[in-house]
Amino acid sequence: MFLTALLCLGAQAAAPVVVNKLLAIVNDAVITFKDLDDYTRRARRRIEEDPQLGPEAMARKLRELEKDALEQLVRRKLILHEFKTAGYVLPESVVEDQVKRTIHEQYGDQTTARRSLPQEGLTFDALRQMVRENFIIRQMRLKNIAQEIIISPHKMEKYYVDHLDTFKLGDQVKLRTIELGVKGAPEATRQLAVELAAKLAEGAPFEVMAAIYSEDRFAAQGGDRGWLKRSDLYRGLTDIALALKPGRRSAVTGFAEVSADSYWIYEFDDAGRLAATRRYKTKPDGKVEERNFNPPEAGAKLPAAPQRFYLMQADDTRVNYVRTLPEVRDEIEQALIADEQTRLEKQWIDRLKAKSFIQFFP
Repeated sequence: MFLTALLCLGAQAAAPVVVNKLLAIVNDAVITFKDLDDYTRRARRRIEEDPQLGPEAMARKLRELEKDALEQLVRRKLILHEFKTAGYVLPESVVEDQVKRTIHEQYGDQTTARRSLPQEGLTFDALRQMVRENFIIRQMRLKNIAQEIIISPHKMEKYYVDHLDTFKLGDQVKLRTIELGVKGAPEATRQLAVELAAKLAEGAPFEVMAAIYSEDRFAAQGGDRGWLKRSDLYRGLTDIALALKPGRRSAVTGFAEVSADSYWIYEFDDAGRLAATRRYKTKPDGKVEERNFNPPEAGAKLPAAPQRFYLMQADDTRVNYVRTLPEVRDEIEQALIADEQTRLEKQWIDRLKAKSFIQFFP
């Protein structure tokens, strides 16, 4: 989509010139390559900076982005044309209010906005025009697409049955934790964790010990983290938590992060002796590889110094849990409303297309 002309004057080469290619005509408006480039800039950057995408996958996603964005730009032109031909007028005072609100929400103040806009490839006038068009499009959608949509109980029940797999959460644990961060020597923190384990074994309430000693944000609620599924914690910690029976607690567990994709889990018995050593590494395909190692002899140096120590208690557990219809009723209703609004918008856009002139250029 880039058309570059390299002009030479004698032996002196000029800088490359990018021609702003025409992509489509919609009634009396045009869509150019620059329009598409501006519209997709942020989304394109996210795709190009995604380390998980190879060259082929990235190219495919960029093609899909351009195709979808061109369709969205055509829709915008159709709606703006409908606004104009219907004789509607948007007071400039409304535009000014919307511009001020946008600047406040996205940039904080006008000085910051004027400094930041060039970095985004925008001018202040371009921002103002974009805000104006966005406001018109929102109002036209409100006028032409029904907002009060009633979803019948039968439709919600059918949706629940048809999408049952999406509501399966698998095994869950209602977990309390005491988390200790290493402020000094790891050994001193481990010893504190062992002492807390001894107090818990003697009958001290877990929630009281968590409120006093835990260093995470759950301390105020007695260490209660609520219901957790397997993906909510690091693997290894989750394995230990899900293996607990209701009312039972774990031994002292150490966590040592080595790199962004590698960490160690250590389990100690109530006497503070190392009982298990496991290393976890995330592979390029996203799967986590686990390797078990025989624990070293007492007093031996650990492969990596723990940054945190945990004590965990299961208040309750669920096996192969599936969220019930009452739990997800609001979620289903919102999904069905969104689907219906999408259908109604497509009908509206199809009517606009039928009475409009649209031409695409390869």
